[in-house]
Amino acid sequence: INKLAEIYYNQGNFTEAIAVCQKVLKEQANFAPVYKTLGNILQAQNKIDAAIRAYSLAIKINPNFIEAIVNLASMFYKKGQIDAAMINYRKAIKMKPDLAEAYWNLGKVLEQEGRFYEAFFFQEKALELQPSLVDNTENNHQYSHFQKWNNIES
Repeated sequence: INKLAEIYYNQGNFTEAIAVCQKVLKEQANFAPVYKTLGNILQAQNKIDAAIRAYSLAIKINPNFIEAIVNLASMFYKKGQIDAAMINYRKAIKMKPDLAEAYWNLGKVLEQEGRFYEAFFFQEKALELQPSLVDNTENNHQYSHFQKWNNIES
């Protein structure tokens, strides 16, 4: 039934998606994937604090729920809670060392903090794991910026 909520979410039908999530949670209050789906829906509605609560509940139920950890980190980043974002991205990387998205996003956070050498390292690692990340226009621009900066500093 969580798949139904995800289908509604992917169609942009957030009201129905939330209703399905609530129905599932009445029957199974400790079903972490529903909290992750609910977090995604709330994030899409720009309800960042509520999304943080949903992802946090998913992680409380399943501390190894990588997707929820990465999504939680992204919400902290959106709120400007940089330390919390970095902690969660690093936690995800420690749990799943081949998760390119977490390396890439941690690099973005570090760049924002002016920690360019560290940021470049994480961007490089992300591309080593998943070269297609640079195909994204925004990522390609950011990576080019990192390469130029690294060449100047070398």
